[in-house]
Amino acid sequence: MTDWLRRNRWGLLALPAAAVLAVGANTQRVQNYWWENDLRRAAATGVPGEWVTWTDSFDDSAGRGTRTLRVKLTAVEPAGDPADAGLPSDLTAWQVTLHFEAAPDQVLHGCLLALRDEDGNRYEYRSTADSLGQDDWPCLPGQRVGPRPALTPGRPRAATPGEHRPPGWTTRPVVLVPRSARITEVLMWWEEPDHLVVRVN
Repeated sequence: MTDWLRRNRWGLLALPAAAVLAVGANTQRVQNYWWENDLRRAAATGVPGEWVTWTDSFDDSAGRGTRTLRVKLTAVEPAGDPADAGLPSDLTAWQVTLHFEAAPDQVLHGCLLALRDEDGNRYEYRSTADSLGQDDWPCLPGQRVGPRPALTPGRPRAATPGEHRPPGWTTRPVVLVPRSARITEVLMWWEEPDHLVVRVN
């Protein structure tokens, strides 16, 4: 054993430093693959019945852009009998009533919405959930989505004909949750980790 320690003494002395370097070289993965991939930063918060203003930035082929909008939550309520929608008996549907104001040139395409319960579980809006026929985006008025992000360099952010969005509108997306869930927050976002939170109770 003494011969082994003598032969490997320099390697054993360098082992702690090598371990620190190996861990340190991978710390950017914590930022990229964990911290940035969840809703970790509430960029705006509000309560039902009050307007919340939110400004967010995004990148597309046209470069860096910003979006500014105002949101007001007025209701989070059961959306009717789940049996009528063909849902499993352990699920129920909740309808979220949201009012929006934004300049028609703001890119709001691609928004996401979820309900969070008191245990921290998140239930996301799905436009194709079971037999519920819903709009693609929970924060946009049907097919009048307004300008879309630029997907090709040199192309502007523009709305296609017939998709121009009004300056104010209301949406009523439906989210499926377990019957036992007690909903406490409505979440809305485009890119993680920034999001908007409206506390229900």
